[in-house]
Amino acid sequence: MSAPPLLIFTHCSIRAVVVDLPTCCPACRAPLALNPLPEPPIALPSPIVSGHRHPFAFVLQPTLGGFLSGYKTDDDLHVGITSSNGEVFSFGPDGVGRDGDGWGQCLVVPLLGASALAVRHAWDAWLDTFSEIPAWQSLRYDEHHHNCLDFALDFWNSVLAREQHPPLSKLDFTALYVLPVLRRASRYLFLLEGATQHGCHLVNTACAAYSTDSLASMMLS
Repeated sequence: MSAPPLLIFTHCSIRAVVVDLPTCCPACRAPLALNPLPEPPIALPSPIVSGHRHPFAFVLQPTLGGFLSGYKTDDDLHVGITSSNGEVFSFGPDGVGRDGDGWGQCLVVPLLGASALAVRHAWDAWLDTFSEIPAWQSLRYDEHHHNCLDFALDFWNSVLAREQHPPLSKLDFTALYVLPVLRRASRYLFLLEGATQHGCHLVNTACAAYSTDSLASMMLS
């Protein structure tokens, strides 16, 4: 199940978020075909995507279920690192898994810019070698103290060390990589729920001073 993009549009006195543009305004009921929008609707892309389509990235998904099937903010998350071809490396009770599918509803944090050519070229070899370290054997797994986040963090710190950058603590790693994408996903899921259950989600009138484009950026930033 893929996550749909949302649309935000303005009409009469309201701004609304919808999955599909309605035939009539949800506030004044005027047919939109006869009463054009003052500005084109803006797409709000879904932050929930296939991790396999995003190489050189940090990916997150619920340990059980999916973001689009009853996810709650206190649910446990499973995290991994993608290879150059989108294979997901993650650490769990069975050791390091290498998955070519199964990560279709992910939050993604790109780790490398397009200019990092040398690192991109070496990435897969580094990831293969790192995954074979005894620390990531199944018997070493501990749900609370030696888990998938430790694997992802330690690998990324090994890359940073090769590039002569300081390591990140687990607190910094979570603040930089995990919390921002979770907040963005929570906003998206809140809007999606309103749009699917009620046909639209009406935007707070306190946001009326912002342009539709600016408001769209704020909602999923």
